[in-house]
Amino acid sequence: MDAFYIRKISQLTHTCLRSENENKGQVNDHRGPLIVTTILIAEDEARISAFIAKGLQRAGYQTQIASDGDQALKLALSDRYDLMLLDIGLPGLDGWSVLHEIRTRSTSPPVIVVTALDGTGERSHSLELGANEYVTKPFRFDELLSRIRRYV
Repeated sequence: MDAFYIRKISQLTHTCLRSENENKGQVNDHRGPLIVTTILIAEDEARISAFIAKGLQRAGYQTQIASDGDQALKLALSDRYDLMLLDIGLPGLDGWSVLHEIRTRSTSPPVIVVTALDGTGERSHSLELGANEYVTKPFRFDELLSRIRRYV
């Protein structure tokens, strides 16, 4: 099957799902063909990663959790993720080391730093290393979701 027909089938599926969801009071915010977006969550605090994953899954995203910097780096370099949420205070490699490595080794996905560090120095350093956004904990989930939607 050539790419044209695959794209048309995907668009038709998206249209049907959108209509079905609108009838249930749910709206799929995707603007094009229905494509599954996968987000890597690099967070060592289980409660926070579970909270973020649950919210993102409800919003229609697939998620994968990395609980330390070494695992986060390995997964981020696999090119299977459309966006990465990255905590700075990870065990093993810290978030800044992970960010530096993925930005120097590949054309990685957008990275949103989600951290308790709220100083301007930390924010500036993260952005200089290549972070696309910087969100401090505690945060409102709807704010995080709107920042994610800017990129995926």
